Amino acid sequence: TTNLAFELGPESYALFRNEGTNTGLAAFGQATLRLFDRLDVTAGLRYDYEERESTFNGFGDLVLDAGTLTEFVADTTVSGSYSALSPKAALALDVTDNVRAYASYTRGFRAGGINAQRLPNGQEGQYEFDPEYSDNIEVGLKARVGDRLYAAATGFLISWTDLQFFNLIAPPFTFARENVGDARSQGVELELAAVPFERLRLDATLSLTDTEYDGFVLQRLDPETFEPISDDISGNRLANAPGRTAFVGAELRQPIGGGTSLVARGEVRNVGGFFTDIQNQLRQDPYTVVNARIGFETERASAFFWIQNLTDERFLVYGAPDTSFNRNAVIAPPRTLGVTLRLRR
Repeated sequence: TTNLAFELGPESYALFRNEGTNTGLAAFGQATLRLFDRLDVTAGLRYDYEERESTFNGFGDLVLDAGTLTEFVADTTVSGSYSALSPKAALALDVTDNVRAYASYTRGFRAGGINAQRLPNGQEGQYEFDPEYSDNIEVGLKARVGDRLYAAATGFLISWTDLQFFNLIAPPFTFARENVGDARSQGVELELAAVPFERLRLDATLSLTDTEYDGFVLQRLDPETFEPISDDISGNRLANAPGRTAFVGAELRQPIGGGTSLVARGEVRNVGGFFTDIQNQLRQDPYTVVNARIGFETERASAFFWIQNLTDERFLVYGAPDTSFNRNAVIAPPRTLGVTLRLRR
């Protein structure tokens, strides 16, 4: 429940109240069948059902004046129910004892809902918004050579349908959540872990991603004329989705006697440029972050001195996905130094 009071004058308040009841249930299961001693076939199914009801009023519908409560307009109650069958299918083949190939498909579901606010006449159909769906496809290959080398390659495709987003539905200031369009994200991820020497471990990952909105139309007010405008952002990149992320790490572990090891680790992460907003107006350029730590470790205790963001890079780690009204973003911490002590029983 949400209750707000706006002071109109001495001992006079406009009250806004909103009470919601959400009920949901899900049933799901999956089974895996082993064929030919090398092929795993997995099938699954999930059923979701959600029922939502909201009771609310509008500004000025309920007034408390000098202790007297007056209801000028009765509360509005809106309800809706949403359900979906979401399948899953996967194949996994042991090409050899150390190499596995796989492919999977899953269907995602986000329930619809209710805009719990008084809407103008003629906009009653906007009280509800529909569910959002995603289709997720992944194919990959994993290989291991003893304890010395591990490698993996993955390709993925995510397709969203009927994205939910806040839009202007009645000028000048009535906004509500509605289904605004589709989106797509596809790419590849590469992973490598190697132990070239007994005391040295190397890790590396690379992710390349291409994203795009499709049929996504924003309804907003022109900031100068205050007239409603439509902004088709089809073709824009998804918010906060770098096109490239690369990581390299190295860890050296040197025994120094008495069950104690000197451990040193360095990491370099490079992130490609990206937009923090769906309008693609607020951009973060590519950046690189260096982290390091060095210390001592035994079976029961460890002590490490560490530095994060060694080169003191300044960059945005996340931004609000809509810059129609303002620009809100989170900046990364500056160079940070610390000591971590651990004791295991």
